[in-house]
Amino acid sequence: MILPALTEVASPLFRPIEYSLFPPLGLATLAGYLDPDDEVTLLDEHVERVDIEALDSPDLLVVQP
Repeated sequence: MILPALTEVASPLFRPIEYSLFPPLGLATLAGYLDPDDEVTLLDEHVERVDIEALDSPDLLVVQP
């Protein structure tokens, strides 16, 4: 599950500390509905850049708009 970075992240005025106080929980909520045996990886581009090519072949890829 991937949360792409907001366009505001490129702005020098973007404040990651404020953003981290209220992180979006949509993907985490969806992951909570999955079976405990399902392997889930949550990636947030606000935390680190996501390299799609480096991902193992997932059965399902979820991207939050």
